[in-house]
Parts: sequence; C-alpha cells; structure tokens
Amino acid sequence: MMASDFLEPERLRAFVTVAETGNFTRAAERLHLTQPAITVQVRRLEESVGKALFERNSQFARLTKDGEVMLGYARELLEVIDRARRQFAQPPLEGSVRFGMVEDFGTTALPAILGRLSDEHPHFELTVETGLGVDLVRRLEAGSLDLILTKRVAGGNESAALCRQNLVWVGQPKAFKGPDDVVPLVLYPAPAASREIILRTLRENNIRWSVRFESASITTLRAALLSGIGVAAFGIGMIPEGVNVLPQSLLPRLADTEYVLDWRPDCSDHVVTTFASILHVTAPLLIERLVAEQTPLVLAAG
Repeated sequence: MMASDFLEPERLRAFVTVAETGNFTRAAERLHLTQPAITVQVRRLEESVGKALFERNSQFARLTKDGEVMLGYARELLEVIDRARRQFAQPPLEGSVRFGMVEDFGTTALPAILGRLSDEHPHFELTVETGLGVDLVRRLEAGSLDLILTKRVAGGNESAALCRQNLVWVGQPKAFKGPDDVVPLVLYPAPAASREIILRTLRENNIRWSVRFESASITTLRAALLSGIGVAAFGIGMIPEGVNVLPQSLLPRLADTEYVLDWRPDCSDHVVTTFASILHVTAPLLIERLVAEQTPLVLAAG
C-alpha cells in the first residue's frame, strides 16, 4: 500500500528538482539545501511509493520508467499546492511581536523563518529573545513576551507539540571512554528538558556521572564540548557545528523532546496569532530539513 505521506511538498519538490537538473548536488544548490538533505527526501519519496524513481551514480540521476510517470504527477501536485497557497495566502502583516525561544532553535531554524518574513511581510516587526524555557514561560505570564517557543520532555498530556525531536549523545571521543568511566557531563542549567532526560536516563541505568560544565548559552556549551571536557545531548538537526556524534551504543538511549509554541490564553492580537500560524506551518518543515541534513552524521557514528 502506498504511504499517504508521499504528498509531502518538500519531497515532491526535491524529486522534481533532481529530475530537472539530473544531479543531486545541482538540485541541492538550486533549493539552497545540502546534498544529503535532498537524498533523504528523494529516498523517503521512493519508500512511500514503493518504487525506485532514479537510476543513479556519482555523475547523474536518470529517471526510471516509474520515475517518469511520477514526475508528471509531482508537477501537477506542486502546481495545485502552489495555487492553493496563493489563494489563501495571508495579506502582509503589519505590527510587532515579542517572540521568545530556546536558543538552539534560534541558531538553526530562525534564519530561514526571518528570510520568509522579510520577503512576504516587509513591514512586520519582530523582537526576538532567547533563554531557558522556564524563564520564557515566566516572561510570557508576566506579559513581557507575546509568544514563546520552548522545549519539553516528549509524551506529556499538556498542549499539543509543534514537532518531536530525537536526542543523541555528542562530544569529543576522548571525553568518555566507556562503561567503566564516570560520565563527564556538559549541561544546560536546571530545569532544562535535555538535562532532565540525561540525568534520569543515567540514574535509571545505574551509571555514574559528574557535571563538569553547565551554561545557558549554546555557544558556550559548544566550546566546552569541542575542548573535550565532557559529553552532552542534542536533538538531531540541532547539533552544533563541529561537534561529534558519539556511537549510540556507548551510552543508553535517550527519550525524545518536543517543541511547544505558546501564547497567553487571553491573547486576541491578530498579528500574534497570525505569526503563530506561520510558525506552525514552517517550523516543523524546517526542523525536518535540519534533521535530514544531520541524520547521515548520526548513522555514520553508529
């Protein structure tokens, strides 16, 4: 049976672009993505339809007979999707929003969101602040922020999540040698979701640990990890540049986290709710793209 998610526009667009350029690398350049991200999208489409769509080698990607059939449908589907988007597109926003978010989202997904806002809503004003989730919630409740994006341990019964994320162990290979060592940790301060998951996992598996470094800044945490002082956990797609993914057999599997978008219950500001709607649509797609780019690093680490 064909999986229903073959209609995902990002997959169809990646497939059509590879077909038009005849090359995964050129397709990635045209879509401003990495080649691994394009490869993952096309592979997922092939898995969804249950057919090989390309014959490929290091030099070219040539459509199979099934691929030629799929290309016609994919172009039609994308044209319909684009027409629907134009029909129901929001008029340009005018006004301002005070937006708070956890820092890892700001260093990865935010640039693409700002680019879209600049193109589609040139008169929209956005004030952005980063911080730990608990601090952002307090500021939202106090009225100094209009909208916040935070992270929590996945699986609760609270408000609906924006998207889910897999945590993996990261750090320099020299930082932790194996099960007989005390795990040296690089952590966000309490009560960060990743910290809670890490400590609970180590306790449940009777593994000794020592907190070697903590900071609320992802830039500072990255510096500590690159120095080899300890290990940490980051969501796939949010792993800081240059930080190694550790073999996942080295330490126990970690629970997932999820992103949550929230605003005050009494909020009636059209600009705030419209910007929230934009994030609901764009953020999961952007995070999926970031995950696709970093998944090969996780698989290579084993």
